[in-house]
Amino acid sequence: MHTIDVIGKFPEATPSKVSKELMVTLGTVTTSLNNLERKGYIERIRSDQDRRVVYLHLTKKGRLVHRLHKRFHKAMVERIIDGMSPEEKKVMGRGLTNLYQFLEDLK
Repeated sequence: MHTIDVIGKFPEATPSKVSKELMVTLGTVTTSLNNLERKGYIERIRSDQDRRVVYLHLTKKGRLVHRLHKRFHKAMVERIIDGMSPEEKKVMGRGLTNLYQFLEDLK
């Protein structure tokens, strides 16, 4: 699912971009891409300018799964913060910002 999420976020996604975003090896990404392509969620398209470059695109089926996954995450976050006080939301926001920055620094 994470691979589909990255491809959905970046219109010009490549296997290297997915590898970097997910912080996994290119071999791991290749295995995942092979499975997703076989199941009809993604397609690989070679660049017209440089045939060595492969772009990844979600198929119609892949876009549907991506949208459903985003809705699931949105609903999950809404359920978590529902009932929190403004101060609790503020503290959680700071914590998530710190976590995000930490993960970005690992890239």
